[in-house]
Amino acid sequence: MEGFSLVEVVLALAVATFCLLPILGLIPIGLTTNQDTVRATTATSLAEAVADDLRATPPSALTSPSYGLGVPATGGSVTTTTIYLTQDGSNTDGSGTKLTSPSMTQATYLATVVLTPAAAGTLNASTARILITWPAQPNQANNQPPTHYKGSFEAVVGLSRN
Repeated sequence: MEGFSLVEVVLALAVATFCLLPILGLIPIGLTTNQDTVRATTATSLAEAVADDLRATPPSALTSPSYGLGVPATGGSVTTTTIYLTQDGSNTDGSGTKLTSPSMTQATYLATVVLTPAAAGTLNASTARILITWPAQPNQANNQPPTHYKGSFEAVVGLSRN
């Protein structure tokens, strides 16, 4: 009768353990990467929602309908606005209160929108630089884009304001 000796079983377990430990060590890295990917995908959707809001703003309006972003008139000066957003793209909490800081419930993202209006008397489009960063950091001085964040997504869109 032939079988495995105790030494062979112990060696087989040692080899299996030696091979499985690095694989098990990759699980936390995979989970972190997955979370970062979900946040980046959400940030992309949020930037698209902000761009859609700006596109839906009538040429005569001074603020966008959904997010209340200040839109300069043609020939006006560059404006920078920061807003805090939740996972679902809202800039208000469950009770309808506008998110004004990252410490408020569910403020996950910070959107910094820089609007550059077209020069007066030209047919050029206005441009909007939309920077979504996470986690939401305290409001920057003078609405400047944040400098410390874990992840970001940036888009530049042209807006016809004529």
